[in-house]
Amino acid sequence: MTITNGYATSTDFKDYHAITSTNAVDDLVIDLLIESASRYIDNDTGRRFYASTASTHYFDTPPSSTSPLILDEDLVSCTSLVNGDGSTFTVTTDYVLLPYNTTPYTAIQLVPGASQTWLTDDGNPYKAISVTGTWGSTTVPTDIKHACLIIAVQAYHRRYGDKAAQDSIVMPSGMVITPAEVPSIARTIINNHRKIGIG
Repeated sequence: MTITNGYATSTDFKDYHAITSTNAVDDLVIDLLIESASRYIDNDTGRRFYASTASTHYFDTPPSSTSPLILDEDLVSCTSLVNGDGSTFTVTTDYVLLPYNTTPYTAIQLVPGASQTWLTDDGNPYKAISVTGTWGSTTVPTDIKHACLIIAVQAYHRRYGDKAAQDSIVMPSGMVITPAEVPSIARTIINNHRKIGIG
């Protein structure tokens, strides 16, 4: 199989675990474990460390013009911000992306003197604001890569049918990873990247 949006490669895994085998079946297992560990990290942090194709997310109207629009997912770049009445905001003159000095972005703030304020959709504040852009992240933090490898190696050693704990999580790939099997160092890394709150 091919690893899809994995946070490490099979070469990384073999280097980390000092494996020199080129067994094709074992390589498939390693790829599966890396992808499963990556998706486990996604689910546990509430974020993802790869960029999606451009898509549109919808948000409720913030309570005031000074309230930032808190995004539900990390934003790499914004191509369109549409108000509740269908009008489009202009970047820089109407709004800025937060935080200022790094990506991904987590909020949108209207600037003083913006051409418009946050508006509802004919009085309905729900799903009134739309943001189109690329979501996720363009880079995998080094410690997230490390956590992925730790989890994958841990799972590698129980792939022959060791009993899973009752709090197992079945990943989309079919691989079972349990919170109890995530070593404390990987858990600490994951906790440091966990997303707090939603938009």
